[in-house]
Amino acid sequence: MEAAVIDPTSTGAVIEYLPGYDGTVYWGAVLWLLARLALALYLIASALAQFDRSALPLWDVLLRLGLAALVMIGDPMIHFIAIAAALGWLTLHFLASNNRHDNPDGGSGGNRGRHVDVNAEESNLTVAGSNRT
Repeated sequence: MEAAVIDPTSTGAVIEYLPGYDGTVYWGAVLWLLARLALALYLIASALAQFDRSALPLWDVLLRLGLAALVMIGDPMIHFIAIAAALGWLTLHFLASNNRHDNPDGGSGGNRGRHVDVNAEESNLTVAGSNRT
């Protein structure tokens, strides 16, 4: 990463850095940026797929895209609030989808939590490309 902060106009054998840089890698800042990037990518991916444990309405997609942009803003006051809001929203979505899945009668949980017993010998399903039933 050193090459990214070396002043291209410097001459001679002495390495001169761009103003504001000293050649030190601040790993804490790099890891913090990567954590923010991971959260933003999760928000963007679930928004573009319009799904995160359950289907997302349009307003939720737009909220996630907005939060992803705010998480990547450089101002700490903005991105700290955006991170808290994003984590809170994802937690609420997770808890709400768990309640729907745990209570199939009250939500769109499908067959989750139910046992379906299928015996291959008793079914009349035809395997594609074969004459077996």
